Formats: sequence, C-alpha cells, structure tokens
Amino acid sequence: MRQSPKNSYESFIIEGREFTLNRRVLIELLEASLAKGVPLRFIVRGFSMSPFIKDGDIITVSNLNKKSLIPGIIVIFKRAYASGLAVHRIVARKKGSYLIKGDNLFNADGWVSQENIIGYVAQVERKGKKVLWGIKRGGHLVALMSRARLLGYLLYLWRLIPLRLRKAIGL
Repeated sequence: MRQSPKNSYESFIIEGREFTLNRRVLIELLEASLAKGVPLRFIVRGFSMSPFIKDGDIITVSNLNKKSLIPGIIVIFKRAYASGLAVHRIVARKKGSYLIKGDNLFNADGWVSQENIIGYVAQVERKGKKVLWGIKRGGHLVALMSRARLLGYLLYLWRLIPLRLRKAIGL
C-alpha cells in the first residue's frame, strides 16, 4: 500500500459494494472490526508488494488473535513516521519487534512493535481468483529473499524476460 497524505482516501468492499473512506476513518474501522473478530476486505493501492499483491487487488485482513507473527506473514500496520497504513511482509523478528518490508522495495520499513500491527492478510483476490503463491505458500522463502535483498533483483530480472516467452514456457 502506498504512503498517502493524512486526508487521503482508500477504497474497501462490504458485501460486494465498493466504498471510499478517509484514511483515519479506515484505520478506526479496521481496528474496531478486527477487535470484534470480523475480517475486513478492501482494495489496496500501490506497487510495494508486487507481484504478490498488486494495485487493485482485494485483500482480506483478519485479527491476530491466534496468528503467530513470523517471517513470511503479510501484515497491515500503522507507520511510525507517517500517518497511515501499509501492507508489507515480516522479514525478521526480535524481542517483540518485527522488521517489515515491501516485497518490491529495496529498503525495509524498519522495526515495528507488535502494538502497531493491526492485522494480517488472510487472503488476496485478483480478478476474482485467490492468490496463493507468496501469501499462503512460499511466504517464508519470499521473506528470506526479501531480507537478503535478492527479491528485488530477481523481480527485475523477471521483468526482462519477454511476456511471450514467459507464457510459452509456462511461467
């Protein structure tokens, strides 16, 4: 999710209908919803998690009650240095803090305390289909490559392969 000004708006979906809310209101709605154990679905904007979560994908965010915060999990958290939210992956942990980084970014967001983590991404939908790779499967591997700063280079090399060739070899 990209960083936006304090009064920016985000889209989210309730019962198949799309709504737009002020970012501050979205944070309050998310916290209240997850506190009651009700997952919230909304559309993400930005490219920091591409290709695993793309601009316009629909994510379902659930509360952390029984979820272990381990490297590989994608979380939604309050940024300490900017008013707003981000959806990025945990790439390391130590003593109640988590190193969080966007998959398509070279630099990490930094160490984030558990108090600033609102929920985790339980599901990603793209064009009506669930995205599994990098979300339900392979998250640990993606986190390892991201922490080592290899993922950005691999994604760059991937983009150099012509689309026709990727389709021809089934990638």
